[in-house]
Amino acid sequence: MPNFVHTQKAVTRRMCTALGFALLTLWLAGQASANMPPTSEPESDTTTLENGLKPVPTRGAGMFWVRPGVDLRAYDRVALRPIRVEYKETPRHYRLDPSSAGVLLTERDHERLQRSFYDSFKTGLASGPGFGPASKPDPGLLWVSTTLLDVVVHHNSAPNTNELNWIQNFGEMTLRVEFSDSVTGEPVARFEERRTIGPSGEFIGSVVRKDRSYWSFVRANFTRWSELVRQRMHEHRTQTAGF
Repeated sequence: MPNFVHTQKAVTRRMCTALGFALLTLWLAGQASANMPPTSEPESDTTTLENGLKPVPTRGAGMFWVRPGVDLRAYDRVALRPIRVEYKETPRHYRLDPSSAGVLLTERDHERLQRSFYDSFKTGLASGPGFGPASKPDPGLLWVSTTLLDVVVHHNSAPNTNELNWIQNFGEMTLRVEFSDSVTGEPVARFEERRTIGPSGEFIGSVVRKDRSYWSFVRANFTRWSELVRQRMHEHRTQTAGF
């Protein structure tokens, strides 16, 4: 009888030990599973725009996108569409008081903006190497659609020249230029960059007299932009020719 009891106790101890070991193994497996990084879905290419354009690496200012497989050398003419303006949606900006943080452009100002853009891009882009002006859709023509995004205007006119007030800049805006095939309507390229309306280059951050016109800086920016857009288009055409 004692031997039977002793044997029974030994069996019970072995069963408890085995059960404890099994529970420990399950707990460790659970911890390892919890610490493993979750399996993630393949990330989508967030750099591709909704219209299928992909970014092109560039040196210098501005971002540039081109539709894969499109040969820009097939286009040799451009036609400019009217420019669109979208203000930055901040409550302070919509005050009409010139002394506030922002002012709205008048209808006459918008016409002036259109003329400034057209004059700058007509000479800077359409008259540049590889592109000439045109007006009727054909296989070699690109429509040029331009939008000024998040426009902020601090001062849109030149005050009295006797004023001694100084300002750092006249505002800011983002230029978006989109090129599309005039026959199919398919987007083929886009340029985008944000600029301060005021001193540029080595003069960024310096102050300017308030008697300097807002429009003089707008025209200067449009001129630089037109040259930069033409450069980006020309660079991509040249790179394509190298393949």
